[in-house]
Amino acid sequence: MKKIDDVSTVNELVFSALTENDLQEWFQDIYYRINDEHEYDDSGNIAFLPLSRLNSRQERLECRDILSDVIDSGFFTSGPYIGEIEERLRSFYDAHTCIATSSGTDALIIALKSIGVGPGDEVIVPLNSFAATENSVMAVGAVPVFANIDTSFNMLPDEIERLRTPRTKAVLPVCLYGSCQHIRATYRVAHEANISVIIDAAQCFGIRSLINHCDLLSLSFNPYKNIGTFGKSGAVLTRSAVLARLARQYSYHGFAEGKKNKKAQDWGLNSRMDNMQAATLSVKLRHFDNNAKKRCLLAARYYLLLADLCHKISLPSEKNENTWHLFPILLREGDRASLFGFASERGVELDIYYPSLSHSGEHPLAIGYSCPEQFSASERIHSALFHLPLHNHMSFQEQNSISEVLHDYFQ
Repeated sequence: MKKIDDVSTVNELVFSALTENDLQEWFQDIYYRINDEHEYDDSGNIAFLPLSRLNSRQERLECRDILSDVIDSGFFTSGPYIGEIEERLRSFYDAHTCIATSSGTDALIIALKSIGVGPGDEVIVPLNSFAATENSVMAVGAVPVFANIDTSFNMLPDEIERLRTPRTKAVLPVCLYGSCQHIRATYRVAHEANISVIIDAAQCFGIRSLINHCDLLSLSFNPYKNIGTFGKSGAVLTRSAVLARLARQYSYHGFAEGKKNKKAQDWGLNSRMDNMQAATLSVKLRHFDNNAKKRCLLAARYYLLLADLCHKISLPSEKNENTWHLFPILLREGDRASLFGFASERGVELDIYYPSLSHSGEHPLAIGYSCPEQFSASERIHSALFHLPLHNHMSFQEQNSISEVLHDYFQ
């Protein structure tokens, strides 16, 4: 296979395979790399996210080498790798500017500030994302307004018209679990209503077309992501020169670009990516092509392994525009708790990655949320959700064991 231009092109290829033999014959190079790099110990215990295996031996070796160079140089915070990363990400997404940040959450805060979101404003967000999405809205003084989802686990575009008020300043869709379903329609509806769009793309690095459907794009390189650094980091991208200038200023104390200690804004964050994290990301970007292909093939293989269970479970609806950050499944039959207990007895760890919907917590925002019955459809979907293990360096043996557990449970 040629080098990745977009993850969706890889999905299109691997999901065209109708059998396991097709996959193995057509993508021998990916099969070889999966078998060569997985480091599974054959113990029979399958962790949902095995931390010691989230980076391959080669990735760990190259990161040790580059971090040693950074240590010797003394450029721990500012340094040359930051500019290199910003240019590589800018070029990959064909953006005007990339601002490398200290976390994905800070990237969202910077994006919100750049489009002028502030106290009293409202931002429409999905109700099933990680807390960072709603927290970033509250961090700038605005109010998150929760929107319903469908079985793609992404926000429904029609919710924008239902929820918008004169105070609605932005829509913040999330490509949850790696799926980009509904993003085009969400942008179209918001654009027609003259509402800005920031895409939380923390879980879908590699879908280049996303930059076409937002005002700003936010990324995360948390170590658990498809591509992650050795700590917290993120990025903001935009095709707008005006928004780029504002984002750059907000990312570093409000300073004018290239003029340290000369403020252009009243305030700003200390949210620039450290040179140490940028150095590790420069290594991880070299391996992204390989890891993304592996992840897509493993996802396609799950579909083949589990095809005969589709009367018991529902597999993800979005195949092409999906980076497979997670592999979500909906139960059609059976009890989720009993399935988890059955799998655990067999040494397989399943998960519900974000177990609570945003409106259903015990904190003041959730307790005071009006009309919770409006989310009944989303609650039904969420109550049937669980995730299978899927990561860059998973083995075929682990996948086979997971498939066996599911088949045995439903037999």
